[in-house]
Amino acid sequence: MYRYRCEQCATTSPTVATRGGALAEQDHHRAVAHGGHIPDGDHIRRLPRQPSPADRRTLLLAALVFSLPALDWLARHAT
Repeated sequence: MYRYRCEQCATTSPTVATRGGALAEQDHHRAVAHGGHIPDGDHIRRLPRQPSPADRRTLLLAALVFSLPALDWLARHAT
């Protein structure tokens, strides 16, 4: 996920899925707001990847599966 940011205008584009989409946002903004010029401080920012709900479920399942042997051992040796 990417966003285009223009520091001169203090504006940020909506989030787009690809770097190409962010470049299109940049080109459009430069053409409309700056007459095609490159404003100081404009840049494209890659957003940190957020884990999806499926990723979270997978991690939870893996934690459960890997903790079962330890729980089994504790149950057998607890006195």
